[in-house]
Amino acid sequence: MTKNGNKKDTLVNIEDTKQWVYNVLSDTWLTEANACSEGVTSDINELDIAGLDVLPCEKVNVPRVKRALVALECELESKKEIMNDDGKHTTTVVFGRIVKYHIHSSVLGGTDARPVVDLEKIRLCGRVGDVTYWPAGEGKTLSMKRP
Repeated sequence: MTKNGNKKDTLVNIEDTKQWVYNVLSDTWLTEANACSEGVTSDINELDIAGLDVLPCEKVNVPRVKRALVALECELESKKEIMNDDGKHTTTVVFGRIVKYHIHSSVLGGTDARPVVDLEKIRLCGRVGDVTYWPAGEGKTLSMKRP
């Protein structure tokens, strides 16, 4: 939800199209991903503001971020609206089925017969909340100023 209580564009788009792409965040494009959080009107594409290029998907009609080393094409299965103690809708959790995944060869380990995603190579980074991001496996947090 936005600060004024409206649904964020991403949720509105998922509800309208029943599709989305989960672009797995790496620390190599953390600053650009953070720039996408800027509160702009729905007619402005945050990817353009952040300077992130996109690639087409194969199963869903949503583009994926080119710099994402792993991207999951998803179709909506269900959603759950979360309420706070006062009964106010504060967030929505979406559940989807992965219909296609894209993995860049640079993050693969294992063998040719059994490739696996090497977590050290992908350098995963997740948003903890508000302005804090957490690089996976490093045991530290990174605060980012909101644009």
